[in-house]
Amino acid sequence: MPRYYFDVHYGDEVDEDNDGLVFKDSDAAIADARIAIIEMAHEAARLNIALNVSAIAVADAGGDYVATVSIEDAMYGNPTKH
Repeated sequence: MPRYYFDVHYGDEVDEDNDGLVFKDSDAAIADARIAIIEMAHEAARLNIALNVSAIAVADAGGDYVATVSIEDAMYGNPTKH
């Protein structure tokens, strides 16, 4: 199964994922990115702090981005596929 990487964007800064996770396909990886950013927003709300994550970019093993998921995309189900 292919490996996908979740690069977390904080405005102009990026926290690159060097380990990645294995998913059956890009749709499964994108779905997991949606869950991850929603969980980040939930935790920020629970702690009463600002969510400083602007998006999670999902990259394939070749380093090509397959999608970018913002909190708005996650809430409304419209990730930007590349």
